[in-house]
Amino acid sequence: MRLTMALRARAVMSGSSAGSARPAQILYRPLFWTSFMLADWIIDNAWLGARTAVLSSASSKTAYGAAFLLQGRGCEVVGLTSRRNVAFTESLGCYDRVLAYEDASRLSPEPSLYADFAGDEALTAALRAHLGDALVHHVVVGVTNQQPGPAGTLAETGPGMFFAPDQMRKRIGDWGREGLDRRFADAWRRFAPVVEGWVDVVHSQGPQALKQVWHEVQSGRTAPRTGHVLVL
Repeated sequence: MRLTMALRARAVMSGSSAGSARPAQILYRPLFWTSFMLADWIIDNAWLGARTAVLSSASSKTAYGAAFLLQGRGCEVVGLTSRRNVAFTESLGCYDRVLAYEDASRLSPEPSLYADFAGDEALTAALRAHLGDALVHHVVVGVTNQQPGPAGTLAETGPGMFFAPDQMRKRIGDWGREGLDRRFADAWRRFAPVVEGWVDVVHSQGPQALKQVWHEVQSGRTAPRTGHVLVL
């Protein structure tokens, strides 16, 4: 799972394909499909009855892609992240509020949707204890915390894993494939120019560079502004 998450966040490409693609497209476009479909699913389901959407791992590319699409669409969007990443996450401007994980108790006890990108069971338990019945839905999107344990759900608040292809199939039924692709392209055209200012691209080459980046990602040392593009 660590390898899967690392390769989603960074592109490992052949020399020919890497040379013809913009860094933002390499780093973000595959992830942005998940961001786009998650935001669409939330809005399509009337925010699951929530007035606040809480996103963990808020400094991650998939999370802030979704926040970018959700902001200003009717509910408050709150990002939870590690304290060291609060300033970066606030600088993105796509969250209405950003809180460190330790400050999650400052969330207002109003109907809330939790989009769980972290897979951190302790954080989930803390939110459940703090929000109680105000936690109207919990959906697992990712497991950036990388701690062993089941994905799990809160039985009282609904189903667990978000699976983007399910929402894609629904929207193909609603709009047709061309309609879905057109809406995604419109969203990408809004997101791509903005996100280029949010990432510092580091280009590397060869298996040794891949090994080094892999260990950086695995240890959690990579800064949220860093995007690695590796050519093999």
